[in-house]
Amino acid sequence: MKINVRRNTFETNSSSMHSLSILPNEKGVIDSLEKAQKESDFKVDAKGTLYIKREDDLEFGWGFDVLISFYDKLCYAIASICDIDKEGNVFNMDIILNAVQEYMPEIKKIQLPESTWGDYGLTTGYVDHESVGTVSSSYSHDKLVSFLFDSRNIVFIDNDNNPHTAQVLYQNCETLEELKDFLTNKFDPDLGDSNFEFDEYDYDER
Repeated sequence: MKINVRRNTFETNSSSMHSLSILPNEKGVIDSLEKAQKESDFKVDAKGTLYIKREDDLEFGWGFDVLISFYDKLCYAIASICDIDKEGNVFNMDIILNAVQEYMPEIKKIQLPESTWGDYGLTTGYVDHESVGTVSSSYSHDKLVSFLFDSRNIVFIDNDNNPHTAQVLYQNCETLEELKDFLTNKFDPDLGDSNFEFDEYDYDER
């Protein structure tokens, strides 16, 4: 994976570091409900309702975590894009549902878990404030479909206290299989980015 460094660009970061990454040599999409259900823990009932059962599935703070499965990316998109008002009305779910139905027309409704009162009212989930916008409602339909279904697209959830993403970058994983193997067999939660050095010529400067 290449690292993009933006020069002369205002940046602010207080805690979380969520990033959308693309595996360069990964190909393919999750093109069926059956395949997606084998890779994740969501279930769809006979009426076509997809249930997000746990509130924790919609909370994305510091990490470390890597969102690979369709279900995890769906939960991240919901937490990023949707809101619920005090009367319980859900906003922007149609954006998510339309994207999901592109490859899974069997799904007619997405049912959220019981929401709780947060700092800013009744919400569907949580994305750490410095990482809001990694996925947003301004995405085009095609871009959101690609994010959800294309297996090249993954999300790293990390923080600036002891970031772990550097381990993955140092491994230069280019396919989903390589990434999964690294996270399962080689990832060391005790190592942060200070343990890794990058050659300046590895960077793609913008």
